[in-house]
Amino acid sequence: MKFLANGLTLLEKLASFAGMACVVLMMIHVTADVAGRSFFGHPVPGTITVVSSFYMVALSFIPLAVAERLNAHISVDIIFERLPAWMKRALVSLNYLFVTTVLAFATVRTWQVAVDKTNIGAAIQQGTAMVPVWQSYWLLPVGLGLMALLCVTKLGLSLVNPDALLDEQGPKTENIYE
Repeated sequence: MKFLANGLTLLEKLASFAGMACVVLMMIHVTADVAGRSFFGHPVPGTITVVSSFYMVALSFIPLAVAERLNAHISVDIIFERLPAWMKRALVSLNYLFVTTVLAFATVRTWQVAVDKTNIGAAIQQGTAMVPVWQSYWLLPVGLGLMALLCVTKLGLSLVNPDALLDEQGPKTENIYE
């Protein structure tokens, strides 16, 4: 379990770094485009496509596991916090079973789409240039798959040690593997 936890922690840190890098790269790219357009009359070619197809997709999907680790996804706990402890534990396990199942299907499907887009060399025309975007399709199965791995780990942990994921206030946000 410790090996799996260390591996997931490393992958989550890489995902967090990738998300931060995308923010910085997007800021530099857009700034260069605006400066090029304003001062030199020549914008950076493909900026709209690169920002919308790469940076925004990466920012949306790659850090999903980081948000899951921190229990930062949107939740409504008005009823949950009033339930008895045994029901909370059962709902947490059912939630992870459901989420893992949905993420597994979504990961497989987005993988299939990524393979198809890679095979045809998907590209978007912007102006007179063709910008290849097939690479961006791989960001979805990577982000969804990483979150699925974390959720299946949390599911297993909730079944082995039902109190490992909960404290008095609700879901734990610290390191759940210790």
